[in-house]
Amino acid sequence: MSRTKNDTTLGDAILRFLKNNKLYGRYLEEEVRASWPEVMGVAIARHTKDLYMDHGVLIVKLDSAVLRSELEMGKELIVRRLNERVGNQVINTLKFQ
Repeated sequence: MSRTKNDTTLGDAILRFLKNNKLYGRYLEEEVRASWPEVMGVAIARHTKDLYMDHGVLIVKLDSAVLRSELEMGKELIVRRLNERVGNQVINTLKFQ
């Protein structure tokens, strides 16, 4: 059976609902959080104590000052990879704590 232009999937309906109710941005922020271990790897995810968004800023709390310093140097690449992973410009900048 082929889909016509008027056919929608459950996923399409959910995304439309999120967009219509101004929840899509929050959904994308959660996608960023969920993709952190995949994009950054298990070792970095293990040292990540908290991760949250605040007006386009991804704030990452780490338990290692050395790791924080290392990641600081590559934060533009991290922002780009996370945004690519979710398919939208969700993160404008990254802040490590």
